[in-house]
Amino acid sequence: MTDATKPATFVLVHGAWSGGWGLTPVAERMRRRGHRVYTPTLTGLGERVHLSSGAVNLSTHIEDICNVIKYERLKNFVLAGHSYGGRQASLLAADEPAIAAALLLFSYPLHPPAKPLQLRTQHFPNLRVPTTFVHGTADPFGSLAELEAAIAAIPAPTDIIPIEKAGHDLKRGRFDLAALAQRFSSSFAKGPAA
Repeated sequence: MTDATKPATFVLVHGAWSGGWGLTPVAERMRRRGHRVYTPTLTGLGERVHLSSGAVNLSTHIEDICNVIKYERLKNFVLAGHSYGGRQASLLAADEPAIAAALLLFSYPLHPPAKPLQLRTQHFPNLRVPTTFVHGTADPFGSLAELEAAIAAIPAPTDIIPIEKAGHDLKRGRFDLAALAQRFSSSFAKGPAA
């Protein structure tokens, strides 16, 4: 569980396409608020890269970064990511529940566009850390209704922060980082699932 009164440590993992919405503005604002923020580059990701073969290596890379942070004994550790980066973060948290105190997932890719039956949620029942989803109302990778139905399988506390008129890249939508931080912190007040 995170302590909302103290700075947190975030690892913000980018999505699959380097030309898409970046986490850099979010990272900068979090740093200005006193949080420690790491923004690793996942090797093998870039423009037009097919990702189906790299998932295990990417999860290992994220885990290595998290273990360094834990070794440094940094507190209030939150694992975050956009799209594919968030999916990899959640897969890691499902396998290693102690890897972080919480997850913050931007534009979780619930399914490929126009393929709602190909859900990427098989690991959701194994998520034991509080998880906040930041999701655009026009995201073709999953509607808010689909996301709400899917997260019912997560036994830990969950929260959805909708971004009006935003697509998967979140560029058209606007969200207030201060409000996000407040909702994010309050969603963990219940603590992790047993």
